[in-house]
Amino acid sequence: MHRVSADNASVPTTRLADIVSVPDSVALPGNVVLRGNAEPAKPGFAKPGYAAASCGRIGSQQENALRPIPIPLEIYTHEDIKMLRCFTLVALLFGSLALASTAHAHCQVPCGIYGDQMRFEMMLEDEHTISKAQTELNTLKPTDAQSINQLTRWVTTKEDHASRIQETIASYFMAQRIKTSDPSYLKKLAAAHAVMVNAMKAKQSADPATAKALEKSILDFYRAYEGKEPVFEHSH
Repeated sequence: MHRVSADNASVPTTRLADIVSVPDSVALPGNVVLRGNAEPAKPGFAKPGYAAASCGRIGSQQENALRPIPIPLEIYTHEDIKMLRCFTLVALLFGSLALASTAHAHCQVPCGIYGDQMRFEMMLEDEHTISKAQTELNTLKPTDAQSINQLTRWVTTKEDHASRIQETIASYFMAQRIKTSDPSYLKKLAAAHAVMVNAMKAKQSADPATAKALEKSILDFYRAYEGKEPVFEHSH
């Protein structure tokens, strides 16, 4: 996209007869599309920073002279338009992905639809995946390209699932479910914080002991949050 502009200090004078109004978009020779309120009649010719004044009547030559309009003249080639369309599609794609990742923990409308038990089960499943990743990281050896590729994928998986746990704690429990008016507020808050910290430590280490500590903190948080012993079909 090429933007043509000029300093208002230098104002050219042109007869109105040399200027015509055209539609908002017109194709000109040379694979060029001109956009603006008005454009010169001669193909490919543009007065920098100016468009034809809409006088509404024919007056003196001085009145009919080209007058400055504070709207920059923009010239788009067909390649520019294709590029703008590509950028728009990419922006929409990333916007959709951002909305999808935000909705992972909870919508926060608030919709009033909550599934505390399901969130604990999801966190334990994430922790199980982290434990599996750490076991594989301690087994695989970077001897060839394939093993290096698999090691990288396990590290990425471990990071992603630890981040999911942190997102569930932050966006679901701390933002919506743990209330300051709750008599057990500090107890629940401390237990939730412990889960966040242990998820961080699991990211930083390939030691399976960090996953075990994360599992324990999730179960301790369940005890503080629900006030009862957890009953889950979860083992590894």
